[in-house]
Amino acid sequence: MADKNLPLVMKKTYLLILCVVILMVTILSGCGSKKPAKATEPATTPVASNDANTYFLVGEQAYDPISFEENGEAVGISPDVIREAFKRMGYKVKIQLLPWKRAQEIVKDGEADGLFSAYKTPQREEVYTFPQEPLLIEKNVFVVRKDSTITYDGDIAKMSKYGIGTLTGYATLEKYLEKRILTNVDNSTTTEEALNKLISGDRGVDLVVNTNYILAYTAKKMGKSDVIKELSIPVSENPSYLAFTKKKDLSAVMAKFEVELKKMKADGSFNAIVEKYIGKQK
Repeated sequence: MADKNLPLVMKKTYLLILCVVILMVTILSGCGSKKPAKATEPATTPVASNDANTYFLVGEQAYDPISFEENGEAVGISPDVIREAFKRMGYKVKIQLLPWKRAQEIVKDGEADGLFSAYKTPQREEVYTFPQEPLLIEKNVFVVRKDSTITYDGDIAKMSKYGIGTLTGYATLEKYLEKRILTNVDNSTTTEEALNKLISGDRGVDLVVNTNYILAYTAKKMGKSDVIKELSIPVSENPSYLAFTKKKDLSAVMAKFEVELKKMKADGSFNAIVEKYIGKQK
């Protein structure tokens, strides 16, 4: 009886061994097929080697003539100066203009490399790195009619007897208004409106106060540069900077930018850019 069943047992044994061998081959083949796939998977963070020397900088939109858009391109004194400086450095730069709050946020978070034209404050120094050399020095100044005899010696209390044109929400005069040092103030919604009141004598406006670049640029656009003049002493001066994010080590780039910016101011190319927007100042 046992002798008759032996071939059947052997057949079952061979079949079992064959199944095990096929299973092992299948498993090993499957494992082997996955290794090349892992080697060809793309990196989770793409590296754009062609952009290694390109920096992303942001500034405030609609801040003519400091930074504004023209034909879809970011232009103005700050973008033009920055482009020329980075070109001299051998770097490319991408510039985008955004609402000021948004621009500050993306540089703080490291999404963008730098922010212009930013005033230096203790709060901003915590999240941005500022070079020593300012990009611009924005002066808040008085302008008067060309034939005016009004002068300004730095004592703003003496200006209280004049009608002062300003813009609604203009921060420079706030402390003087709060302390009642100045009371005869006329508010406009635009610089052009304020200058028109000054030139025509409307509403008793004897002076207009604003940033020097904005006043000169607006007067040039209006064709009125020759009928107003800037009083020599500024009400205040605010250095503004190209500030860099602290999320990356951009110290070397910042140092090179500072060197080229100083060279531009020394060789006349900086003034040439400024004059393109506001004209030659007397």
